[in-house]
Amino acid sequence: MAWENRKPEAIAAESRLENALAGLSVAMGGNADEVPEVEGCLENCLPLEIPGSLEECRAVMRANSPELARASSMRDMAGARVGLARSSFFPSVFLQANYGFTAQREDWHFEIDDYERDLNVMLALQVPIFSGLGDISSYNSARAERRSAEAGADALEQGSHLSLVQAWNGLEESRERAEATAYTRAQAEEAAGIATVSYEAGTITRLEMDQAFLALTSARTNYASALYSLRLSEAGLARAMGTLDRLVFPRLHRASIHEGEEPLTDHQQTDQETSND
Repeated sequence: MAWENRKPEAIAAESRLENALAGLSVAMGGNADEVPEVEGCLENCLPLEIPGSLEECRAVMRANSPELARASSMRDMAGARVGLARSSFFPSVFLQANYGFTAQREDWHFEIDDYERDLNVMLALQVPIFSGLGDISSYNSARAERRSAEAGADALEQGSHLSLVQAWNGLEESRERAEATAYTRAQAEEAAGIATVSYEAGTITRLEMDQAFLALTSARTNYASALYSLRLSEAGLARAMGTLDRLVFPRLHRASIHEGEEPLTDHQQTDQETSND
């Protein structure tokens, strides 16, 4: 009965697996009906160094986060617009220089002595006294845009710091959950082994042994789910720090998603990496 009750869950899990493989194929630029072959398991950590504390994560984020860089650019651009609008209130200095040659003859046989050199230099100082209300309006508009840009930059920075804290707390929770489910799985495996020996000795019934194996299956499922959440939390923390693009999977192996291509073997991958270097 317990096995029959598990069949709908197995069917749903198989369907989710097919959908995940199709989504992965599309994400890699292939078609949904081309199934990729992926190596590795959930127990493999992401190829990325995770800082040991939240303060270290903040330091990495300040150096790599695109959101913080965008906020800084917004402030710089708004300040530059204010400076440009304010420059219309200050005196302006103009310097102009002209240097040329002129020659006059009745025919086209010009010689070097026929040319006259001409050099003109003009230096002007313009002091604005009153140039209308347009400059004042532009300056006030630039100041208003700067306040709006600063508010947007503050929102980006606060959102980035909040995302980092949430990602770090999620990672800590996922680690504790993975440790707890790993201990539970070890206990369930031991209990299943004891149940097998007891059943063979005739001290327990088949139903009691099946219940022990059912508990083991549930423990393994919970452990796999915890590992999945842990890997997602690691990727989420890397995204919050701005280092997600540093993830490198050198041994990622998939089926060809282009017609006429064959999957590379480990030897071919090594040769290709050497030639790329």
